[in-house]
Parts: sequence; C-alpha cells; structure tokens
Amino acid sequence: MGTVLAFMNLKGGVGKTTLAAALAREFVKEAAKKVLLIDLDPQCNLSSIFFDPDEIASFPRHQTVHYALYPEKRDPARCLKGAKRVFAEGNLFHTERRINLLAGSMEIYKIIATAGANEAQFCIDNFKEVINAAEDYDFIFIDTNPSANLATMCALQTAHFVVAPMAMDIFSVRGIRILKEVFADKYRWLNEDQRIIGIWNKVDSRFRDATSPLERALARANPEIIRWVLANRIYETNHLHYEGSKKGFVQEQTNVGRRDLFNRVVEELGVVCAELLQRIRLVHA
Repeated sequence: MGTVLAFMNLKGGVGKTTLAAALAREFVKEAAKKVLLIDLDPQCNLSSIFFDPDEIASFPRHQTVHYALYPEKRDPARCLKGAKRVFAEGNLFHTERRINLLAGSMEIYKIIATAGANEAQFCIDNFKEVINAAEDYDFIFIDTNPSANLATMCALQTAHFVVAPMAMDIFSVRGIRILKEVFADKYRWLNEDQRIIGIWNKVDSRFRDATSPLERALARANPEIIRWVLANRIYETNHLHYEGSKKGFVQEQTNVGRRDLFNRVVEELGVVCAELLQRIRLVHA
C-alpha cells in the first residue's frame, strides 16, 4: 500500500477536489508512477472531472466506491479492478505512469444517513481492506465531502496525512480545527506534527510579495494549525477552470481564457507539489 492522502476540510468551497486531481497529475509527473484517486464524496465531483453524470450513474456498483463500503461479499480486488484509467503514459509494451479513479456514487448517501454503529464499522472495515489491497499504487488520494460523517471516518481510518486546502478566511481554518476537535481522540495520529498539511488556495494575487493582515491575524489566533501550512500557495485558482465540455486533468486543457494566468497557476501547482512531497518524505523518513 502506498502513502494515503485524505483531502479534507470541514469548510466547503476551498478547492479540495480541484487540488486532489491537479496534484495527482503533478505527483505522477514529479515522483510517483501510479496514483489511485478515490471519490468518497457522494456528490461525485472528482468523478465529474473525467466523466459525464450519465456515465457515472451507469457504472456498475462494483466499479464505484459504493462497493468499497458495502460489498455483497468482501472482495477488494474486484473493487480495485473496477477503477477507471484516467491517465496513462509509457510505451507500447509497458505503462510507466498511470492514474486510476475509483468513481463516486450518490448511493453512499443512503449508507451515511441510515447506518448504525455496527453497520458503520462494517463499512469502515471494508474500505480499509480495499486500501490495504491497493499495493500497486505509490500514492492514494481520497477526496472527501465537507462533513463529519461515515465517509470522513473511512478516510481518516486509512490515511497517513490530511491535506487541507484553505481559502484565506477564518472558516477555512476553523474547518481544520473542528476536524481535530471531533476526530483526534479516535484518530490520534491527527495530533502528530505535520500530519495535517494545509495549502493556502485561492489567495489574492495582490499579496504575492507581502503577507496580508488577515493571514497574520489567522496565524496569531491559530498557531498550531498555521505552523504546518505549506510555504508555497496557489493564487487565483479560478483560472484552473474548464472551457466547454472537455474532461480530464486541468493541466492538459488547451482551450483556456487567459493562457498567461493559466500557465502561472499550473506552475504554482508544481511548486506546491514539490513542497508537499518533501514534507511527506520528511515525516516518513
């Protein structure tokens, strides 16, 4: 099993899904050969980057995260075999680098809403078996929804790190603080240094060369969280958007509105990726 990163913040709208996909592509380019994306958000936003809604809805249950939580019989290999190839690079005979996606499913809303304690533990155990069976991957990225629910616990049960995208506002920081308050007793690794790695996202480009008063205030009020935020950040993430019906990794888009700003944000992704990899290697050394 590779290193598991849970992209998580109890504040929504901070760019978890966009960064999970974009950083997976950067990881493959910079370090990893094989990355598995898991869409654990019942809204299926990560899956929607690569497939149309009708396609996602048509996937057989054993090819989605629904089966990873609630299989008819425990068969993690079957679940992993159903992951969709969303990126591949290599020669005619051998794929050197690849990214696969275990697609999301709105059906897990039903499990989240109705599961009692025993059923919830059954789902967590099943999901853990799938992660443990994913031995072929260097990294596993889990995209989550901004809620403290069963899907969140599945991610925390299996993750080595929380990667927490944050906008420059108090609620983004509180989303991480509350995550620790709710789950740190059960998942004690959340209290360890550098296990929650923040990434400033959607930062106002006026502060490229200076620290904003708001950032200084957030650092004073939340030193235990801000101290582990990456030094590099991503500005004006709105330029990482998709034009028309094109699907796939944003780095590979050709039809963009402002090529200069788009290229600059992609470059920032690469720098953030390098620092994130360095942090992970430092902790795992």
